[in-house]
Amino acid sequence: MTNGNKVTVVAARLALAFVNRHRGGMWQSNGEVHDVDAFPLKRIGPEGVQIGCTLIPWSEVDRCAELLREPAQDHDAMLESHGLLEAAK
Repeated sequence: MTNGNKVTVVAARLALAFVNRHRGGMWQSNGEVHDVDAFPLKRIGPEGVQIGCTLIPWSEVDRCAELLREPAQDHDAMLESHGLLEAAK
């Protein structure tokens, strides 16, 4: 369950690339800043990824990653229809 926060497709792709580089280890913002649109990436750990005050479990990260791999045609509309991301403007 989420609290309804949304990010752009561009921000999601950038964050996913960073998250995947640190998956399997631990990363915590310690003065290092990685924003996902208006939300700060706070930590990556065994439970998932914390962006702002929301902890996203790995199962949900993986689900979003699959959606981001879909063919680019009308990609924004597909993601938005899943209620995950708002279309990049």
